[in-house]
Order: sequence, then C-alpha cells, then structure tokens
Amino acid sequence: MSEELVNSLVITIIGMGLVFMAIILLWGMMEVLVRFSPEKGHKEIPKSTTGIPGSDPGLKEELESTKQAAVVAAVAVAMALTKHSVQVIKAKSLQELSPWQSVKRAERFQNHQATYNRKIKGDPGNENKG
Repeated sequence: MSEELVNSLVITIIGMGLVFMAIILLWGMMEVLVRFSPEKGHKEIPKSTTGIPGSDPGLKEELESTKQAAVVAAVAVAMALTKHSVQVIKAKSLQELSPWQSVKRAERFQNHQATYNRKIKGDPGNENKG
C-alpha cells in the first residue's frame, strides 16, 4: 500500500478512536451525575376523605396553580408571536417594472410551473399525441 493510504487510514482510526472516547467520557460523566444527584421521590397524591376525585382542597389548589402557570405560559407565547408578525409590503405595480424585470419574472414563473406540471414517464394519460 502507498504511504498516503496508510497515513489516511491512521488518521481515520485516530479520529474514530477520539470520537468513541468522547462518547464514553460523556456516558461516564452522566453516570456519575446520576449516582451523586439526590433522587426526587414521586409525589403521592393525597387520598381525599370523601373518595371523590378532586374534592381534596390541597389538590384543588395545586391544580389551580398548574392552570395558572399554563395560562401565563400561553400568554407569553402569544406575546412572543405577535412581536414577529408578518409585515405586508406594498408591491410595486406592474407599470413600474422594467421590461427586463417582467421577462425574468415570467421565466421564473414558467420554470416553477414546469416543475409541477411535468409529465410522468410511462403514464398512458400523458402520451404525446401527434
């Protein structure tokens, strides 16, 4: 084998080794974080005394605060979307276009239409009649 091929294979092997070592390093770091981070216990839903779901006042307050957080998030998203609204720009009338612009726009429109109106090979409905 040529020396260039051997060099390229060595570089490839080194690169792949570094990638796999980085993946293994990240995996190890995640394992360490999981082992040393405190486990959060699951919240137990308190059983209501009446047996009717949602009749517990503590649960109602928690649901109300969750609803309130959802409403705040929805308003924030709506406000963010209104800042990036679409602006309508008044287009120039066709009389203001130069002949060059008119021809180029017509060519572009025809090319765009040709993309969607092309004939499919082998389709009997699209055979050339003549």
